[in-house]
Amino acid sequence: MFGEPSNRTTANVPLLSSTNLTVTELDDREQERTPSPVVLLQNQVNQLSIQLEQANKQGVRLLALLENEQHARRELETKLLPAPRPTGRVRPWVLLALLLVAVLAFVGWHFRAIIVSALAS
Repeated sequence: MFGEPSNRTTANVPLLSSTNLTVTELDDREQERTPSPVVLLQNQVNQLSIQLEQANKQGVRLLALLENEQHARRELETKLLPAPRPTGRVRPWVLLALLLVAVLAFVGWHFRAIIVSALAS
C-alpha cells in the first residue's frame, strides 16, 4: 500500500554513543538553527510596526487628498453658482408700486362721477 520497503537498516544510521556528542550539545546546535519563540515574536512585532507605520502614512496622504478635492470642489461651485437671491423679503419698491396702484384705484372709484363728467365734456 505504501510502496516498497526501504533498504535502510539500522546499520547505516550512526549511533549517538559513537559520535561523542552529548544530548545538551545536540540541543544547543538545534537551538542555533531554529530561532527561539521570543525572537520570532519580536520579528513579527517589528514587521507589524512597520506595516502600521506605512498604513498611517497612507491614511494621512489619503486624508490630505480628500481635503484638497473637497476644497477644489467648493471653489468650483462658488465660481459656477450665481449669487443667492434673498428669499422671504419683498423689495420696498414693489410694495410702493402696489400701494400707489391701490391709492389710484380708490381715488378713481371715489371720484368716478367727476372723472366721467370730465371725460364726457
